[in-house]
Amino acid sequence: MEKNTSSSKFQKGLETKINEALKKYFLEKNIKLNLSKDQYLKLDYKDGVQMKVQPDVCDTENQIFGEIYTCGEKLLAGQQRKVGTDMLKLLIIEKLIKESQNKDIQKLIILTSYDSEYTENNLRIDLKLEVSKKLLGPASWKIKAIELFGFEVLIYFLDSEEKKELDETRTKQGEKFKNK
Repeated sequence: MEKNTSSSKFQKGLETKINEALKKYFLEKNIKLNLSKDQYLKLDYKDGVQMKVQPDVCDTENQIFGEIYTCGEKLLAGQQRKVGTDMLKLLIIEKLIKESQNKDIQKLIILTSYDSEYTENNLRIDLKLEVSKKLLGPASWKIKAIELFGFEVLIYFLDSEEKKELDETRTKQGEKFKNK
């Protein structure tokens, strides 16, 4: 039995695919994405105190950090709460890096979605705020935070097999994905 949804075999495999797609996406922008193996980021806070955070996407060389959410057609209530929490985490990373290194960072929110229009072509990641509005809600404070704080939203479009596996995983995990 899985301890939590983030440890599911399917999600780990999907995150690996998303990371590969991210590398390709950034390579097209002439950026070689260097994802940390352990993904732990140690940040200086105050008076020598270090804070340790673990974003899903962690490239300290290029200052690219992000969080990945596996959702099919919508984010469930628990996932919605996690998005808000992770946005705060990315803002803290940004603030502390700006203070200690005087560098800007790129903050990514990576959502998965299923759209039959994208199942047969190679476009796997796309910037589409209208899709994120569908997933997060058009009047969501998270959409306003994305706009105000400069988050980049990337959509990884699931193919039909990935969508089927996601649905099966959610069914197997039952209560862990239910809205509360």
